[in-house]
Amino acid sequence: MNFPFSNNSDYVLLYHPGTGGEYLSGILTKHVPQFNRLTVRLHHEDNDIPNNNRWASVSKVTYSKVGLENKNYFTEHYRGEDDPTKLNLYKDHYTTDVFDYWPKTFNCICLVVNCNYEYWARLCYQKLKKINIKQTEQDFFKNFYNNLVNTDIIEFAKHFQNSYIVDIRNLRTSTISDQLVPIFPDLDKVNFDDDLQKWINGNKKLLLNS
Repeated sequence: MNFPFSNNSDYVLLYHPGTGGEYLSGILTKHVPQFNRLTVRLHHEDNDIPNNNRWASVSKVTYSKVGLENKNYFTEHYRGEDDPTKLNLYKDHYTTDVFDYWPKTFNCICLVVNCNYEYWARLCYQKLKKINIKQTEQDFFKNFYNNLVNTDIIEFAKHFQNSYIVDIRNLRTSTISDQLVPIFPDLDKVNFDDDLQKWINGNKKLLLNS
């Protein structure tokens, strides 16, 4: 399989499940003019689960695990912008499939969780417990924690020509735009922060009512 696009300046955002990668991808493309804009909306599986604050955004290219299994890069339901003069933002989880899938010439944004593990585990569990979690809560927390602490972020970062590590330790209370402006100087910081704060507040409400 050869990657279907040749723009060496495209970006991929790597993140752990439950840490906001879908939502962040959507609002980044909304507030950085150089990107083709992605649609972001509440996840369709959550229609019967009010106030779950779980969002989905669809990129042109699917996740590495799905793409390699299906031998098809393309996302069937892409409805975002498709301007050939703009850059694309893709997203993926930290899996070894990343190394066999994404071109090394891409730019990579690595979201890093290096503390507040219990918060992120609780948040992910609350969003997914009625969707696809079959483990006990205790086992889920243990596995989620191990995944966070054992992921070698530097190894993933080194795979790409340019990588940017973004620390999301404080994303439970405050925005991360100060780390993103050096990467994207044209980021509309005020409106990005406003959108991101809505997600942060939604997470607070979800955990408060759990």
